[in-house]
Amino acid sequence: FFFKKINSSTNIMKNKKNIFVTGDGSSYHASLVFSYLLKKYLNTYSVPASEFKYHTPSNARDDLLIIFSQSGENRDARMAFKIWKNKKGNVVSITNNNESYLYENSDFSIYLNAGKEIAIPATKSYISQVYASTLLYYNFLGKNSKYFPTKVSLAIKKVLDNETKIKEMSNSIRNSIVLLGSYLLYITAMEGSLKITECSSKLSSFYFLKEYFHGPVQSIDKDTTIIVLGGYDHKLEKRIVKKLKNYGAQVFYISFYRDGDIYLGNVKKFIYPIVSIVPIQLLAYYIAKNNGINPDKPDKLRKVLR
Repeated sequence: FFFKKINSSTNIMKNKKNIFVTGDGSSYHASLVFSYLLKKYLNTYSVPASEFKYHTPSNARDDLLIIFSQSGENRDARMAFKIWKNKKGNVVSITNNNESYLYENSDFSIYLNAGKEIAIPATKSYISQVYASTLLYYNFLGKNSKYFPTKVSLAIKKVLDNETKIKEMSNSIRNSIVLLGSYLLYITAMEGSLKITECSSKLSSFYFLKEYFHGPVQSIDKDTTIIVLGGYDHKLEKRIVKKLKNYGAQVFYISFYRDGDIYLGNVKKFIYPIVSIVPIQLLAYYIAKNNGINPDKPDKLRKVLR
């Protein structure tokens, strides 16, 4: 049933002039994966739901809005829905709650069925949203998705085999944490930074790999940990790792190349966002535990569960 929904959504996408994609927090990051993958083929625009009112066209009859929302009840996501419907546009919702406002009121809805996300930081629901984005892209290209779930599951399992290494890594993490990545791995840097900050309250930031050297690199000191997410340009990434270490930073290279501190396996580049977030989620969990913090219940955040 899930795959039929994906196929139907792909057909809807093909007939639209522009596709706007939205969500908040982790859901916005999942929407970015969709936008990045498909922007070569479609006019895609990803905007946070909280900023959506500033970016809508005057008329949306020929356009489509895709809303990512774990709960299907997020206030900003619902507001984006109402703004779009007032402009006569169609909406596809991708949500983990098939009894939610968005699921029941959208023109077309995809239910992730990832299981209830009780913890405030989104983990399995984020991976499910990115999985849906990737599968929409795969189907759009006309690829046979029969073995897609098995390949993704095996790739994630291989990363989980590194849990002991990731736990050991968490013991030495410093107070200022920076994540760097290019293209799809930049989205993982965004989401990973969010997870680390949500779970552990540690200051965390993210940048495009080379953009970090256009100013922010000045902030490096002995209290800085930098996570370089690799998989696009091995020689460049290794040069950057070496340079950052020379500046005195603690550097971890989490990579789809075999010489990474954590090796993420040999997978197709379009599933990088699914696989690469797993070690960062684990790292965020262990950093929080090491600091005596409950990673499931950040004290300044709340979750929409309805």
